[in-house]
Amino acid sequence: MGYIALLYIKNLLRYLIWSIVLLDSCQIKAIEFVYPVALSDIDSLIYMIYQKSLTHLELWLWNYKTHAIRSGLAEQYTPASISIVPNKQCFSFIDNGLVKVQSRYEPSPVLLTVSSPIYNITRVHWLTDTCCYFSAKERNCYGVYQLNINGKLTCLARKSGADCLYPQKINDNLFYILRSREDNFSANFKIVHDLEDSPILNFGSNSIAFLYMESENQGFFVEYSHEIRKESPVTFWYHRLVIHGDTWQSYPLFSFTIPSGFLFFDHDMRLYESILPLLPRHAQNNIYFVDCAGSSQNLNLNIFRYDLASEKIQQLTFACRENEHYFAPLIADRTMFYGGTLLDDKCSDKISLFQMDVGYTDSLV
Repeated sequence: MGYIALLYIKNLLRYLIWSIVLLDSCQIKAIEFVYPVALSDIDSLIYMIYQKSLTHLELWLWNYKTHAIRSGLAEQYTPASISIVPNKQCFSFIDNGLVKVQSRYEPSPVLLTVSSPIYNITRVHWLTDTCCYFSAKERNCYGVYQLNINGKLTCLARKSGADCLYPQKINDNLFYILRSREDNFSANFKIVHDLEDSPILNFGSNSIAFLYMESENQGFFVEYSHEIRKESPVTFWYHRLVIHGDTWQSYPLFSFTIPSGFLFFDHDMRLYESILPLLPRHAQNNIYFVDCAGSSQNLNLNIFRYDLASEKIQQLTFACRENEHYFAPLIADRTMFYGGTLLDDKCSDKISLFQMDVGYTDSLV
């Protein structure tokens, strides 16, 4: 065997040994999370994601009245972007880029097949028990598509040279964020209502995302800086979108800051679903959000409540230990259910949620 071949094998073995050491160290340092993602108030079930590592996610179903808990999926699946079907008997999830639907009466989920070459499907929104919509990529641009469970795909919005993102369909009204690319380094952002001749709001180069329409006349969205640094916390601004007469306007409500480690892939704090478990959630006239801006040097995420009527903010949790973080809650039966980082090794505590009385009853979006 020649010298070059021996040198190649030596370097290959060194690389493999280093990879194993690095993998072991990542597994040792991996931080675990548990957090709620959906609520079925008919049967008092909270859907929870248990992230054991960046490559191992589990779905658990927890009855918040009886505290009975059971697995929601077999361990071979990696569930993300959970959405409950209107009949509450099924839910959809994205597993490694594929949309699957799990019925509580079937042992395995069903793959939703599409007839067109689309990919990078985002979170699914269900209109009926058999029809949903989402944003997905076709060729090099994102469009908005409606899919029947039998596989029929209909394009609702697509623009050449631009991306149609974060769709929200209210009755026959479709809203979405249009991101037009000026060049490789900049883009323009607009909020579009498909029944209008022109965009209802133009944000220029200010980046916006996660549009949520509460009704045909009011919505909310997130603004963020297009310059995000891995070593610094990331600040977002939450806006309210309303129509006055024939004119749409937006108002900033509050800002919230997230440690960058939750968002970047090469960090031991990285969440598989990225920012989704940390986005604001609505209940009655309140918005619940997480923020680390006012915390100690540990940059702990705590839960806050913004009152839309009084425009006041109240802090609800007070995490302060290293790696102690709380995520956006769900509200049911006068109680706030929330998750976050797991700081102990007790298996019985891992698949449960923190609870706090909030003084009223409402389900949460």
